[in-house]
Amino acid sequence: MSVIAQRPSLQALAVGRNDVGSCQAKRRDRTRHTGRTGKDQSGKMRYPAWIIPVILVILGLLAHAAPASAASCGDGSPEAEGIVYFASDIVVQPDSTTIIRETIRLVARGQQIRRGIERDLPGRYEDARGHVYTPAIRVLDVRRDGNPEPYTALPTREGTHIAIGAPNAVLPPGEYTYTLAYQVAGNLAFFPDRDSLYWPVTGSEWTVPLDCVTATVQLPPNVPPIGIHTSGWVGPEIQPSQQYRGTIDRAGTVTYVVDGPLGVGRGLTLSVDWPRGFVREPLALGQSLPLISAGQSTRILIIALVLGAAYGAFAGWWVHRRPRRPPKTPVTEPPRGLSPSVLRYLATGRHDERTLVAAVLDLAVKGFLIIRERETAVATPASPATSGPGLTPTYELVRIDHPSARLRITPEEGAVLAELFGLRASVCPIVPASYPELRRASSELKRLVDAIYESTFFTTHARYLLPALTIALVALGGAALAEANRASLSFDTTAIWFVVGLCVTFGTAFILGTVLLSVGYTGTRQWARFGILCFALNLLPLGIALIILTLLARTPPLGVVLLDALGVGLAVLRRLLLTPTLDAWMLRYRLENFKDFLARAVSDAGGATAQDEWRDDWDVYLPYAVALDVDEGWSVPLARTIAPTGAKAAGEGSAVSWYQAGPRGSAVAAAPLAEALCEAVKEALQAPRKNRATASDRDQRLLGTG
Repeated sequence: MSVIAQRPSLQALAVGRNDVGSCQAKRRDRTRHTGRTGKDQSGKMRYPAWIIPVILVILGLLAHAAPASAASCGDGSPEAEGIVYFASDIVVQPDSTTIIRETIRLVARGQQIRRGIERDLPGRYEDARGHVYTPAIRVLDVRRDGNPEPYTALPTREGTHIAIGAPNAVLPPGEYTYTLAYQVAGNLAFFPDRDSLYWPVTGSEWTVPLDCVTATVQLPPNVPPIGIHTSGWVGPEIQPSQQYRGTIDRAGTVTYVVDGPLGVGRGLTLSVDWPRGFVREPLALGQSLPLISAGQSTRILIIALVLGAAYGAFAGWWVHRRPRRPPKTPVTEPPRGLSPSVLRYLATGRHDERTLVAAVLDLAVKGFLIIRERETAVATPASPATSGPGLTPTYELVRIDHPSARLRITPEEGAVLAELFGLRASVCPIVPASYPELRRASSELKRLVDAIYESTFFTTHARYLLPALTIALVALGGAALAEANRASLSFDTTAIWFVVGLCVTFGTAFILGTVLLSVGYTGTRQWARFGILCFALNLLPLGIALIILTLLARTPPLGVVLLDALGVGLAVLRRLLLTPTLDAWMLRYRLENFKDFLARAVSDAGGATAQDEWRDDWDVYLPYAVALDVDEGWSVPLARTIAPTGAKAAGEGSAVSWYQAGPRGSAVAAAPLAEALCEAVKEALQAPRKNRATASDRDQRLLGTG
């Protein structure tokens, strides 16, 4: 059955062969009738079957010709010193910057290549169309044989000079591979219908020959290869001697290969054009200005700082000039309507512990409170303010409910009295436990003095701040444009950069200037705390601005710090321009004459012949002497009139009813009294918060003794 089954198959195969043979015979007959034209009866052209495979093989060889040449370029290892292989990989970014990575393989023999290589990148050049390029270059990475290599990048008149290699290191003879990566902004041109990359790949400044040069240009995604046009040449940049065209693959990558030695002074320059719409055109403002076109924002800010400092020094000297001094006349009375606290603020321009002590003494002299001394045994060395060996006096203020006031008090002194005692308290010890009351009294005194008298006696000279503000604004605008050119920013991104810089500079100027104008204490601890506070307040916005500007334009940290330094300079200038008015200067001259009277009067009162001539109301002048720092020497009048605790009632045998000495009859003098009060107030105002609870317990325990 198997044989029978096979026979039909063999017959069918024979029939099939006969059919094929007859078909071929008919096809030959049809061809023979058509003659030599190569056409069949239908009129269509017919070619031999081997034509198509041959064409495909030829196209494949042509397509792989350039990569094969690029792969074989630079494979040799010559013995002579020189550059064996120079490859430049150029990546065009959508933000119009280019990232270039150069691979340089060389042979060093110690002749011209001793410590490394030097690379000169162009800073200004022109293409055949007359377009001028001013690229800004930022070095990203430098390596030798895959390891980081030290380098220095210095701006020169021609561009950027990069010296690769340690200054004191010597390269042993051998073969090395250097890789240099850098970012370029400004080497693209934007025309109405096309964008163009024009770049001198190698330059013509090499002093050693280049055996092989390759360059690849990778354009942004989705650029159609059919729309890419390439050109290039080898030779000097001004007079090219040999034209080259790059090859374009299906992905749109352009490749240039120069296989053959390039002599000294000859280099590869390429130009690649593509349709518009794939690269964002950067902001084109300020291209004619050197620093802005070069993207030197840090230099612009440094110049602004120098100009601002110079102007600030001149403005400070100008506004602090003193008017002509009037003829000197003796002054025996304090100015009417001005308290000792106001006179101290006018004379020194600040608020400190003596301002509060002068107000307290004036309230005591006017009969609104009593200063009482209570001795406390504290193991401290004896000082001029002690009332005995190892005894430090502790003071307390006692309010008089129904005062027979000798003089009326001013609004700021009334505020001090109200803050010290409140509505119920009648005693306020000057100890760290009374920090809230003393701090409120000092703050309210400062606030009222500033509110009532600052506009009268001091001026901020706002018009002299306008030039400094103009310098800062111009510097911010120039820095923003420079960053736009350096990082190829769009208009929106440049505007955001400018707004952030504006907030950093003028926000710092406003906040820090306000704090500088409001600071009232000048002690070491206060200034240290003030500096820490300003640093903490400035650190957070500075960090936020650093993050934002780094993300927007990769702005270097130095640029952000310079923005903040501009704000600090404006704040310092704002404080420096606060000077007395003309009326205040005249009043200051009068106060100087009054100070002379106080110093001379107390010295005269100390003499034996002048004791009887000294008036009984000498204590009225004591607060003014404390406020004007001439209270030294007032010990004689006070020593004669101090009454110890338990003596006669006020007014009976004692000219001073507002001061009560300790139970041991302390004969404290006026100068030690003022110094002791100032030290007690200062210590209470500067007491650390963590020690106030302990200090409160100790003070309550000590005040309970005596």
